Amino acid sequence: MIARKLKNSVASLWETTYQHPFVQELGQGRLPQEKFKFYLLQDYLYLLDYVRLMAYAAIHADDELSMRYFTAIQSDILDSELETHRNYMAAFDISAEVVAKVQPTLFNRAYAANMLTTAQSGQLTKIIATVLPCAWTYAEFSQRLVKAYNHELANNPYRVWLEKYASDDFAQSAQWLLAKLEALMQDKSEQDYQEIQAIFKSSLEFEYLF
Repeated sequence: MIARKLKNSVASLWETTYQHPFVQELGQGRLPQEKFKFYLLQDYLYLLDYVRLMAYAAIHADDELSMRYFTAIQSDILDSELETHRNYMAAFDISAEVVAKVQPTLFNRAYAANMLTTAQSGQLTKIIATVLPCAWTYAEFSQRLVKAYNHELANNPYRVWLEKYASDDFAQSAQWLLAKLEALMQDKSEQDYQEIQAIFKSSLEFEYLF
């Protein structure tokens, strides 16, 4: 399966990303609020580019069902996922004026540029591969954190955040992307796979740096 093959190809980086102090402190509820606030604002900007990427995916979708799904992902981000961000902003007294003035970091700009440049290739396999590490790691890592630190979850200030990304609904989105990529890669050459694997690894590296 393409999912196993891709994950095995980046196994060390995958686990290193999960063990990142930011990720672990988030799961433990020990992440300093200022660090989370900085990340929260940057992730908000990143997700707007994620929505733009899904627009490219919808344009190049090869069937109506896929077009509907990519469009649904856009709506879910704008209506639900970003609402979670906005709720945390309100809790941390981050005003709309502050949000409007936030500029993306160098890594954020590079990550978004990499995704959108890949999207402009018009190849759906590459579009999915560039966004897949984000959806997949958020789903898996959140589920692992909730399980590992379940005894501390009730008092974790980031509980709502973790539970959002650990939910079955979010996991299903990542699984759909994996299944779609699997279907698209049927009968593709080894060279085609190597191109997808390189894009996938690059985005995972950006996730680690983010």
